Amino acid sequence: MHGLAVVALGGALVTTTTAFDGAYCLSLLREGYRAPPGGYDEFSNVAFFPGLAWTTAAVQGVVGDETAAVLPVANGTALAAFVAVAGACRAWGDARLARGAVVALALVPTSYYLWMYYSEALLIACSAGAAWASARKRHLPAVPLLAVAATSRTVGVVVGPCLAVVRVVRLRRVDAVALGYVGASATGLAAVLVRQQVELGDAFAWTRAQEAWGRGLAPPWVPLLEAVRLIAAPGLQEGVTLDLVVAVSLGVAVVLLAVLWRHGTVPAEAAVLAAAVWAVPLLSTLLSSQVRFALAAWPVLLLPALWWPRVPWAWRVPVVLGAAGLALLLLRRLALGLFTA
Repeated sequence: MHGLAVVALGGALVTTTTAFDGAYCLSLLREGYRAPPGGYDEFSNVAFFPGLAWTTAAVQGVVGDETAAVLPVANGTALAAFVAVAGACRAWGDARLARGAVVALALVPTSYYLWMYYSEALLIACSAGAAWASARKRHLPAVPLLAVAATSRTVGVVVGPCLAVVRVVRLRRVDAVALGYVGASATGLAAVLVRQQVELGDAFAWTRAQEAWGRGLAPPWVPLLEAVRLIAAPGLQEGVTLDLVVAVSLGVAVVLLAVLWRHGTVPAEAAVLAAAVWAVPLLSTLLSSQVRFALAAWPVLLLPALWWPRVPWAWRVPVVLGAAGLALLLLRRLALGLFTA
């Protein structure tokens, strides 16, 4: 439906798939890492983890054509993300909870990023898939999923340690499974560092490449206060308000999820994963792209899945229409080639 909306609004589907940050992922697939000639205050693909490019390269090795690999990977990882979220939520609850979470994910206005050539879908598919496998005590399949998650985006590195911490606290001991989860995430990160060391001569070049975007480590209140300052200043910076609303709303959802965990309604894995994935992007000097980063905190989808059946029909219709309307507004910007996140 998103793709049809983009085409109907005047956009080109293939071009839109690889728009904005997708272009950096595509350049990583084509030519690998290339240090910017003017230094790391220039935009470059060095800031991006290579998991999506590696996945696409594997498919391209079979089909031979770049476009025939990029489009199936973009859409295939999106489908895998929905399946994995449904599986994890079902393992944590029941089929009704899984259906509610999937519907909620589809209604998120920025869920169109899942079929674009971004790392979000790969991250969600692997993190939710690992949580699903762990909940079903299928620990071996979780290991490669955690490793791939760690190659998709920085925040993917915390997924294995989160599952491990919950397991250690629950069992009151460290076992081979917990060590395997941490080791899988460490292996994924090590693969990224090795590639950057080989191609750039600097294993941590990705940290320096963030300079072009104005990102750097900072306490979580720094980006929030900076967003408030930008909103209050003359000439509102586009997207800042939405990013701030999403970041704060997601924080509230994380707290609610923690309360439900304390009451035994949801498992600890859901609360810990959501909290970590929400918090890591906030340790930055920049708040931008929260509307996209928030997708990785998929365990918060348990909240609408649990409460939606209790919502009166009089409230359901405006919620759905509001989500669809905002999605169309953002898709229109996307179709026109305007940056969204």
